[in-house]
Amino acid sequence: MSKIFLSVGSPSTKAQEAFIDNFRSLMMSAGLKPLTADSSSVRPFDNINSTMRKAEGVIVLALERYHVSELVERRGADLDHREESILKNVAMPTTWNQVEAAFAHAWKLPLLVFREQHVWEDALLDRGNDWYVHPIRTDGSSKDLLVDQLLKFAEKVRKTRRPIWHIWRSAGLLERLGAISALLAIGAVLGQLIAIVVSRTGL
Repeated sequence: MSKIFLSVGSPSTKAQEAFIDNFRSLMMSAGLKPLTADSSSVRPFDNINSTMRKAEGVIVLALERYHVSELVERRGADLDHREESILKNVAMPTTWNQVEAAFAHAWKLPLLVFREQHVWEDALLDRGNDWYVHPIRTDGSSKDLLVDQLLKFAEKVRKTRRPIWHIWRSAGLLERLGAISALLAIGAVLGQLIAIVVSRTGL
């Protein structure tokens, strides 16, 4: 089973909670084990980084967290080609979706993004990136799409498993091996020095 970092905000409603639980079950059925990081921890970025290092891919599930009845974009704009606009009933996900998607892109991990249909398309949740953003509904009508995309993603992850050196580096093993190699090299040099001293002193 492939370990997958799941970027999803904590639920605000019973409907969201049920949807997230069901989504996790769909992931498991597709052979994907969800890993999550606690963004409320004292060092959230370190927590995200260390958790994602264990993953072979990332799934972003962007659900509504904030709702704004009226939003003014570019308030007071007075530059050429810039206009103030008023947006009605804007829904936005947790900011951590954007942060964790950025981590995934920086780590060059396979990335799958689902965006609740009415959530604002912006930055890494917008079209035009290296990945497709799938709009979904949480009422159960998107189940076939979710199952299909999760199975395809599982296959993609299996085909693009990171080379062993990358996994070692993710776990900090390369640094440890480097330190061990350095110690062995120092030991070899000291051994040669001792041999020279012994040969010259006749000890």
